[in-house]
Amino acid sequence: MLAFLASTLSCGRIGYDPRDLAGTGGSGSGGAGGATDSGLLALCDKAKWHTWITGNATGDVTPPFFAIDGTPANAYQSRRDQDAASPIYLQLDFHGTVALDGISLDYTTHASDYPRSYEVSVSNALAPTPADTVVAGIPAPPTMAAPFIDISFGASQTGRYLRITETGSAAHWWSVPELNVTGCRVVPSINPIGSSWDGGISDVTDRSKWVIVAFNASPAAKMVDGDPGTVWPSGTDPYDGIWFEVDLGAVGDLHGLVLSHRPGDIPAELLISASTDGIDYVDVASALGADVMDIPFATQSRYLRVTNVGSRVGSWWSVAELNLRP
Repeated sequence: MLAFLASTLSCGRIGYDPRDLAGTGGSGSGGAGGATDSGLLALCDKAKWHTWITGNATGDVTPPFFAIDGTPANAYQSRRDQDAASPIYLQLDFHGTVALDGISLDYTTHASDYPRSYEVSVSNALAPTPADTVVAGIPAPPTMAAPFIDISFGASQTGRYLRITETGSAAHWWSVPELNVTGCRVVPSINPIGSSWDGGISDVTDRSKWVIVAFNASPAAKMVDGDPGTVWPSGTDPYDGIWFEVDLGAVGDLHGLVLSHRPGDIPAELLISASTDGIDYVDVASALGADVMDIPFATQSRYLRVTNVGSRVGSWWSVAELNLRP
């Protein structure tokens, strides 16, 4: 077991340990986190969603994963006013097909930042179409006596992606203290992505084929643009749980990562986790922050999750270039 101490954050986020998110799924032929029956069932497990929820308006210090951490005091906040001309959304990628009955938004805190109107879509496409909208409405303002906005879909909806879009206008940010999904269950006839890995190994060194997502809306592709003068920035001093993930496009035989940072803009400590299916992860390495981090490990994996552990003040975490170790 890797030994880390989760720190208490000044923004009120406490008790978070990214090690809790790494799965113990079985590994075949040296693979990390291979899909299993337990992996399929885990699609509805909120503990898996930390890196599965993203948005188009993130305040860096109040990221989307605050909406599903089980602590309403740690709210996701858009950090810009609600504007019907510029809708704000949160999107949850279940990494497989699920059936959903509805959602509930908990406003026991930040009640004034409730959505003035909303649309909810369930789809199998990363970008939903208008036909994927399952419900839209104008909610009653939450109160201390009735703090929840409960949104029923009427009939169960199936898909991989759930998107909640704030579509109104107000001189308030949109905040989501806690998002709950009701009636979530796995569709057993459809396997999640990556679950059919047959043990084959591919060349995954072509960075143009990588897909990188991060906890914030900063352009993660700048990590692999070949220009050390451009960076992916965290937008905040590094704190526990901020992350980015790399989909290499196929399972490869990996020997480690090399991260080059803008001088001084380094993480506190990094935890590297690996997976063949994007669902179950195992921890493969850790390292203290430095301008250049050459982190060796050995795994056969398709997905790599890079998580900051601990906190550091004085500068952001800015990744200039990301490469696989030869």
